Amino acid sequence: MNMQNMTQKQKTIASAIAIVVILVLGGRLVAQAVDVIAPDNLPGYFALAINPNPNMTPEQNTANMGLGMCRLSISIDHTYRFGDMRGSWRHSGDTLSLTPDGSGGQAFQASSMAAPLSAMTKPIDLKVGKDGKTLSAPDTGAGPLNFTKTSDAMR
Repeated sequence: MNMQNMTQKQKTIASAIAIVVILVLGGRLVAQAVDVIAPDNLPGYFALAINPNPNMTPEQNTANMGLGMCRLSISIDHTYRFGDMRGSWRHSGDTLSLTPDGSGGQAFQASSMAAPLSAMTKPIDLKVGKDGKTLSAPDTGAGPLNFTKTSDAMR
C-alpha cells in the first residue's frame, strides 16, 4: 500500500508500528552493548580453602599440596574447570550454579577434601559473597567447601 493512498488513521497506525519495531530493536542493541561494556565480574580464578584435618595420612597431605595449587576457573564463555572437572555455570543474584559435564572428580580422591569435593560431581549452587570474591557451598554433609578469588579472568 502506498503512503499517499493511506488514510490518516492508517498512517498513524503504521507510524506506531514502526516506532515499536525501532524501540524493540534498539532495546536489544542496548542490552547487547551492556553485556559487552559491563560483563559479569565473576569470571576468574578461585582457590579452594583446604579444610584442616589433624589426622591426615601422608598421601592425603601430598594430594592436598597439589590441590592447593588447583584453581576453580570460571570462564567468560560460561564454562568452568576445576582439576579434571568441567562444566557450565550460571550466575544469578548471589548464586553461582555449576553444572558438571559428567566427567572428572577422580583427581581429588586421594586428598582429605575428597568427600566435600564429591558434591561438585553433581549440579551444585555456590553462594557468592557480597564482594564477589568468595564462593561457598551450603553444607555438603562432608565438610565446608569454600573458594576465594585469586585473580580475574582475562578479557
